[in-house]
Amino acid sequence: MKIKTLVFIALIFCIVPQTFSEEISVVLNSSSDSFFIGESFDLELNLLNIPSDKKCGGFETRISYDKTQLQLSSITLSKDLNSDIGDVSLSNGRISIVWFSTPPTGDINIAKIKFNVLKEGNSTIELLGTTVSDSNGFTYNNMTLSNLKVKLSPLGYTVTEIDLINYETNKKINSKISIKGVKTPLKNISGNIYFENISIMDNPVPNILCSKFNYEVRDNNLSFFMIPNSIYENETFINLLTLPITVKNDDYRITPKVYVNDILLDNFSVNEKKQDENQDTFDGFMFYVDGKYTEKMDTTIGNSKTIRLRANNFKENLTDISGYIFINDSIFEILDYKIPEVSEVYSKLNRSKSNNPNIYVNESYLYFNISLKEQTTTNTFSLLEFRVTPKTNENTSSKVHVGNITVYSNETEILPKFKELTISVIERRKNIPPVTRIYYTIHNNNEVNFQAISHDEDDDLDSLKYYWEFGNGKNSTREKSSQKYPDYSMYLVSCKVTDPLNASYTAKGIIEILNINPITYEVSNRSFKTLKSGENETIVLNMSLTNPFTYPVSVYIEFTGTGSPNSPRYNIELNSQENKTVNLKLDVSKTTEIKWNVRYYPPVSLGNKDIAIGYYQWDFTEKIEFIDPPKIINSTEIVDIEGSNILLKVNKVKKVENQVIEQSFSDSGFSIIYYCFASILGVFTGLTFVNSKIK
Repeated sequence: MKIKTLVFIALIFCIVPQTFSEEISVVLNSSSDSFFIGESFDLELNLLNIPSDKKCGGFETRISYDKTQLQLSSITLSKDLNSDIGDVSLSNGRISIVWFSTPPTGDINIAKIKFNVLKEGNSTIELLGTTVSDSNGFTYNNMTLSNLKVKLSPLGYTVTEIDLINYETNKKINSKISIKGVKTPLKNISGNIYFENISIMDNPVPNILCSKFNYEVRDNNLSFFMIPNSIYENETFINLLTLPITVKNDDYRITPKVYVNDILLDNFSVNEKKQDENQDTFDGFMFYVDGKYTEKMDTTIGNSKTIRLRANNFKENLTDISGYIFINDSIFEILDYKIPEVSEVYSKLNRSKSNNPNIYVNESYLYFNISLKEQTTTNTFSLLEFRVTPKTNENTSSKVHVGNITVYSNETEILPKFKELTISVIERRKNIPPVTRIYYTIHNNNEVNFQAISHDEDDDLDSLKYYWEFGNGKNSTREKSSQKYPDYSMYLVSCKVTDPLNASYTAKGIIEILNINPITYEVSNRSFKTLKSGENETIVLNMSLTNPFTYPVSVYIEFTGTGSPNSPRYNIELNSQENKTVNLKLDVSKTTEIKWNVRYYPPVSLGNKDIAIGYYQWDFTEKIEFIDPPKIINSTEIVDIEGSNILLKVNKVKKVENQVIEQSFSDSGFSIIYYCFASILGVFTGLTFVNSKIK
């Protein structure tokens, strides 16, 4: 730095030591506070809350960090600084900035700072010797510094991250899905990500080059399989996918199952930051659109908007609210009217009153009559939610307003204020037709799941209409559909998609239903004797996998039942006509059903612009039984034999099973003498009788 420059900086920071009381903040920001060895990460250095009447003239700080854990690789000053002098020193982390001609106010982005991670542990990045002065050289006294603590982890502690930065409810954002801390070499990545209260708005887009990429979007769940290009084999941080989504409300849930090299990742985090809603001091009823209070809104045909009527800043406990909302039904269609499920009102309804809530539409009026429990709802809450979509493509506008409203707090009537909402329909002069692609998967040879993957430059996705013809005499108007084909043959399938201005596109393609059985298997044992508590039996599942197709496939074996092996997923590559055998060991300890499926993924290049197959799937179930061994019950019974037939009944046998009965006979000593005497007497009686007959 030149001597003249140093003199100017010294003057800025050394003039009369007067101070100001404004709260100035110097902040280090990062999208995450956890990083891995070998990873690079960026920080933003920001200067906040510079007052407009005392503009900033100079800024200086030094970045301090543990050099055994981190390496400072670059400091890049913001292009929007408009500073007269700006200097950085990478060796000691110093940043110096001076403004003469255009001193800034408000929030200022100072620089982007990049670090490399060298060693694991916990570390703190600090700002030392920080000075901020106004354009006259006076130092701001009431200043806060925000340092940054980071966790540095070793490789192998792999984390799945989903980015929801600056999301607004009911507004589309591009979420980022990434993995960090990958243990190399990286071979394949797959997973299922389940979204609740989040809508997937468009198709996922890979952010890396892929040798193979398959995906399926169904019921707001994403399944994917990718083989990254070999250039990423040794990467430890991978920004995998961009997924357009809409967060419906703050009560969302994301449940991922992501596998790297067929190993399930246990760690997951969501980087989120909700954009703050505009709050107003107004106490009454007002309309919110896309999570923000507004009095004006523009829309076009094909674009629906979700609107909420919000009770704002009430001091009283509201118990009964009735009235209507006027919405011109010659211009707008009114859809999906309800109490928002995430609203406090939903759980505070007075269920003792019949027909509560009573919400219905009659022509241009959305009527509502809602009773709440006493002493439960206060201050601010969403009362109603509804969706409007234009019926016309002409420039027009209409006011949405509350009317005939009655509000009570117990027995006391409240006279509320309310604000109106003006909705303007903007004519769409140019309409770009939508496009669609048929995506299908085949299950157990003849069950086919279809999905239309559509794109519309005019953002009409919510208003598109579908018409399917499946080649078997059946049709559907849903975006997704399933068909079971009776014959093994070829079928011509088409899907026509139409936007609100009747522009359309038809995708067509031939699917072939094949009678193939490429998978055979044997189970080493299907039944066992009951074990002691906590003991396991091991069975071996021997599977033979054949590729009957003319192209290579990626085979995935996934166990879904309770009797799963240690690794619930296995991946195998098969060339055309190739056969491989796998032996999988499973531990079981009780009667259970082992369920698994096998998917064959064809190459991505197999499809065309109109139609593509995702995979073939076959489902399997095997029951493993544990049988109690037979029980021997010893029983002794004394039976007096008076006849030639003996009937023995065994009662209280809970199970139908074989009973072993052993019989024996025993006599007492008295019985032997008695029987001998009787026998001798019988002989003499017989001789006497014979002798009398002879005489």
